[in-house]
Amino acid sequence: MREILEETGYTAELEGLLGIDSVVVPAAERIVQPAVDAHAIRVVYRARVTGGELRAEVGGTTDAARWFRLAEVPALDRVRLVDRGLAMAGLLDGAAVGSTRAVPYRGR
Repeated sequence: MREILEETGYTAELEGLLGIDSVVVPAAERIVQPAVDAHAIRVVYRARVTGGELRAEVGGTTDAARWFRLAEVPALDRVRLVDRGLAMAGLLDGAAVGSTRAVPYRGR
């Protein structure tokens, strides 16, 4: 919940667990150098916005906070977790997962 507020300005309420994602990122693929291999375990929830106003994160790692129509997502540069979360939510055909124009993992 803290991440939602920090990165978007919104408060939110959890509605349920969508799934757990695990990925190993080799050191050579990480932006932060020198780097070591990283194992990320991401817990993905469905949440509902309950308040706040959309704004950009100040002094953090989020480039921008915006709303997009679902049909616009395939054209966006995005991390693979976006497609995995959409698939977990039943909003993306599983065959489309992995077809992202992926951006490098920031190691955070």
